[in-house]
Amino acid sequence: MSLVDGTAGWVGSANLTASGLGGSVRPNMEMSVPLTAAQVAEAAAVVGAWWSAAAPVTAADLDECGARARLVPVRTSPPPGGGGGAGPADGVLDDALDAGVWVKAVYQDAARADAGWGTGSFVTSSKRGRPSFADGDLLVVYAKQAKVCNAVLEAVGLAYVDRAKQLAAGIPGDDADRWPWITDVDERLHVPAANGIPLADLGLTGRSLQGGHCRMPVGAWQPRSGT
Repeated sequence: MSLVDGTAGWVGSANLTASGLGGSVRPNMEMSVPLTAAQVAEAAAVVGAWWSAAAPVTAADLDECGARARLVPVRTSPPPGGGGGAGPADGVLDDALDAGVWVKAVYQDAARADAGWGTGSFVTSSKRGRPSFADGDLLVVYAKQAKVCNAVLEAVGLAYVDRAKQLAAGIPGDDADRWPWITDVDERLHVPAANGIPLADLGLTGRSLQGGHCRMPVGAWQPRSGT
C-alpha cells in the first residue's frame, strides 16, 4: 500500500516506482488499485495508529533477536505430496520437525567422505566444552577438505569422554586430547561428495564452524532444482 500526502493512495503488488506504476519505457506488469478519498483517509488512520504504537528498534534489540533466533531449532515442512516418509530423505525431514539440527565439521577429503559412516561411528568435539547435541539430534556433516556437506547423522546418546576409544580407532593422541568429546552416531542419509552441497547453500562460511559445529541457520537452505 502506498499513501501520498494524505490525498492519493494505491493498494497492490506494484512498487512505488515509474516501472512498478507503468510509467517507464519498460514497465512491469503489476496490479494496483487506486483508493477513493474516503479510503485514503481510513488507510491513513490505520497506519497512523500503527506508527503511534510503534517503538524504536535499536542495534541492541537486533542483536538480541539474532541471538534468540540462533537458539530456535530448525523446523522444516515436508514437500507437497511428499508421501510422508517415502524415502530416506523424507524420513530425515520428518524427524527434523522435532529434533535439533546442527552442522558438524569433520576432517574428511572426498574419498573419506564417500566411504560413509558404518556401525560404531562417532564424531568428536573440542575440549572447549561438552557439545549440546541431544539424543536424536541430526548432524549435517561438512567434510572440510572436500568442502561439501554430504551426510546426515543422528546423535545416539549424549557426548562423553573416552580417550582409549579414540586411540583404538586410530586417532592420534594429540587429536584425542584436542577433541576429547565423543558423540556416537548412526548414519541417516549419505550421498557421494560430488553431489554434496557447499556451506554457502546453508548460509554459512568456514568461520561459522571454527568451534567445530553450529546450529543449522533457520530457514537458510532451499533445495536447488534437481537436488
